[in-house]
Parts: sequence; structure tokens; C-alpha cells
Amino acid sequence: MKLKRKLSGILILFGLLLVGLVGNPCCQVQAAEEYYVPYGTIEIKAGKSKAMDIYCDNVKLKSSGFKWSSNKTECVSVKDGILKGKKTGYARVTAKKNKKTVSCMVYVYNKTQTVPFKNCRGQVKITRDSDLTLKPEKLGKGITYTSSDYDVANVTADGKVIPFKEGKVTITCCSYGASKYVSKIVVVIGKAARDISIKKQLSLETGEKIQLDVKAVPANRVLSAIKYSSDDSTVASVDNKGQIIGKSAGRANITVTAAGADGTIQKNVEVYVAEADKETDITQGTDTGYIYHRGDPTSAPENTLPAFEIAGKNGAQYVETDVYETKDGVLVIFHDTSLKRMCGVDKNILDMTYAELCQYPIIYGRNAAMFPNNVVPTLKQYIDCCNTYNMTPVIEIKQIPSANGMKQFKQLLSISKKQPLIISLRDSYLIALRQLGIPYKMQWVIKEPITDSIIRRCSQYNWDVSTMYNFVKKEDIPKAHQMGVGVAVWLCKDRKIADLFETWGVDYITCEINMEEML
Repeated sequence: MKLKRKLSGILILFGLLLVGLVGNPCCQVQAAEEYYVPYGTIEIKAGKSKAMDIYCDNVKLKSSGFKWSSNKTECVSVKDGILKGKKTGYARVTAKKNKKTVSCMVYVYNKTQTVPFKNCRGQVKITRDSDLTLKPEKLGKGITYTSSDYDVANVTADGKVIPFKEGKVTITCCSYGASKYVSKIVVVIGKAARDISIKKQLSLETGEKIQLDVKAVPANRVLSAIKYSSDDSTVASVDNKGQIIGKSAGRANITVTAAGADGTIQKNVEVYVAEADKETDITQGTDTGYIYHRGDPTSAPENTLPAFEIAGKNGAQYVETDVYETKDGVLVIFHDTSLKRMCGVDKNILDMTYAELCQYPIIYGRNAAMFPNNVVPTLKQYIDCCNTYNMTPVIEIKQIPSANGMKQFKQLLSISKKQPLIISLRDSYLIALRQLGIPYKMQWVIKEPITDSIIRRCSQYNWDVSTMYNFVKKEDIPKAHQMGVGVAVWLCKDRKIADLFETWGVDYITCEINMEEML
């Protein structure tokens, strides 16, 4: 019993002793002092000085209490914590006190040099799922990457960007050699685009460079992982930044792919390359005939006497037009069935007499106000204009429904000084004209690629074939020529494309721009 009481007393006394020790600050065990430099590296311009600050428990210490040294005094000298950059290079500076050591890398440079990143410039757009690693074109020692907003995106020591949320940050990379190399880029993090906006067609000359302009749809979305490829790099090459270079005359397809909100987005761009410095004069004799489409619609309303006269004054060799038959059998010049687009009234030209038609002058089209009382002309007026300016009529039959209309058409063709060229989408009209004994050149207009069966049909009736230029391949032309079939292309709006097709040997090119620009 006495023993138990003694043990209890000892335990109580020991407990009181522990409480006293814990409650007395003078008796607490002190943690060892830790010295640190508040930055990973120090940079100094050659010939300049800078202090190396040392801290302990967030308190700046006096440098005089430390023993200082540099492992490369030829680059960096140190005295009492003051560093001096002597020449470009780097050194490790060490400070010792109380058997404790703290050190820091010091880089010396002559000047700051801006260096672009290898894989992007200026600004890059990514999504939260993107994989982007930034590598400068030039790197030295002491490489560091920083982000202007670590809540938006972090960047690893090897330059990999880790996006966290939508926003914009500036990623900076610094390194040191003879210069301080600084690379900066703005990284925009957003939602993935749903589609791509890009030109469907481009033209250039050999040696010429064009930068593809790829835009996100909607505009506030982001396109990432964009890649470019060419199906014929001997004609047009494209680099990983979307720059196209014309290599040789021909046509190539450039494919653009990007990561989209619903998967991979893909778009194609038709690229036409013409020979550089090729001179084309459409007013002089060439193997290719250049046709003014509906007169000169860039100077006057299309298919009007002013448009035909201007084309003649510009030296046109061929002028195209369209023909309808009115209710009372007059053959007139107009492109549409309805007067709505050019005259402002929704009336069908086939249901009107010519007198009724003249009540509605053409009020729309280029410079329409300069030509008051500009009524729909007749086929005879058009042919007379062609005769005045020594132009070859190129007449597309839209609708001539009556047999008398076809006979009248044949008679009017005979007054042309130059043999007209007859074209139509409806091959039945061309067959009927051949049956009427009309020997003039004819073109069957199609809206599809030129196939072997189309060439055979044209050969059977002694027609040429006419189609949109983007349907025509280079090999189609000699194939048609071997069967005695000429090839015409239309909807050409670019001089360089026209030059290419002339090089390929097409027989006719119908152009949709001011023909003076084709010179």
C-alpha cells in the first residue's frame, strides 16, 4: 500500500514538472536557423553590381556576418554580399555563417535578346485539353519558364503549358548566354471551335508565297492542333504555319485540319499556280479565246447595250449573252426568267410581250443610274453591236420554246459579220440547231466534271464542252482534243487562274471580272 502511494506521488510530480517545462518559453527547444535566398537565380549585366540578399525567418540579414565566395571569379566576384558581373557566363556564389551555407547561381550577360519560340509566334490559342510545349529558338543556361497568371495556366520547367481555366496568360522563358535570351508568347485558353472559316480557293504565281488565314467559328472559340498538307507539293507546298509557296504551274489541294468541339475539323483549299511573269493580252490573237461575260458588267448593268458597247471599246474579241423568246415571239437579251433582280418587278419574261417588257427599264446593276431608260435589248440589237465593234457573238439559248422562234434565231445569226458561237445547258436546243443545218461552233454547257461519255456525246454532234473551271483537270483537255472536242471554262474571276488554264491549252475562258484586269 505504501509502495503504491509512493509511485502515485512520483507520477504526479513528474507530470507537474512536464507542465512547467512546456509552459515556460525559456525551456522550449529552439529550431535550427535556416538561411535562404528569396529567388532561384540572380542575373547581372556585365560591368554592373547587385546585392545578394539572405534571409532567415523572413528577416533580411546583414551581409557582413557571412563569408562569401564565388566558384568562378573571372565571371562573378563577390564582397560583403555585393556581386559584380565581370564577363558573360555563370558562377555559383556561396555564403557561410555558423556552419550553415546558402548559395545561388548568378548569370552575367551583355544585352537582352528577344528570341521567338520555335513552334508559334505572337499569340497561340489552345483549349484545356491541348498539349502545348514551348521551345525557344535559342537557349542558354539557367532556363526558367514563368506564367503571368498561375490560376489560368502553369508552365513546367521544360516548357509544357498546363491550362487550368479559360483566360489569357503570358508565358516567358529566360536563359543566359552571351545575351539574356527572352521569349514571350500570349496563350489564350478557350472553348474549342465548331468549324473553320477559310477561303475555298487561292491563286498565286510560281515563287509567290501566301499565308492561309484560318479563323475559328464562332469567332470567340479556339482552333488548336492545326495541321496543313498538300496533295501535290510539286505544285504548291505548305509549311506547318500555313504558308503556301507556288512551285510549278498546276492545281493542288491544301487540307487544313484542327481540333474542334465535336472532333476533328477538316477543310480543303483549291490552289491554282500560274507561271510567274506570264503576259496575257486578251485583245490580241492567242490560242485561247477570252469571253466577256454578259458584256462588261463591271461598268454597266449586265446584258445591256451599254455593257456590250463598253466591252467593244475595250477591245473584246468575244462577248457572251443570253436569249429568251417573249410571248409575242421577240428574241430578247436577258439572263433570268424573272425581271425581279434587274428590273425590280417579279414578272416572267416568257409571259410578257416585248412592248410590256419595255415598260420596265433595268434599274439594278453596276452604274445603273448612269443609264436611264435602259430597256432589255433585242437579239438583233446585240448582234448589230457586235458587228459595230467587230466582236464574235457568244449566245446562250435560255428558252426559245416555239419553232418560229428557232427559225427567227437562225435568220438573225446570218446577219453577224463573225460566225457566232452558240451555247446552251439544254442539249436539245443544240441538236435542233444541227437539224436546222446551222454549221456554227456550239458548246454544251455542263455543271460537272468532264467524263469520257460527255466527250463522246460532244464528238457525236460536233460540239465543244463548257464547264466550271474548278471541274477541269489538266488531263481532260488533251483527251477532249483527241476526240475533236474543244474545252471552255467559265466563272473564272482571277487572272492567275486564267493564265494557268491558257497554259493548259483550253480553247475558251469566260471571265467574271473587268477584263482590263486580265491584261
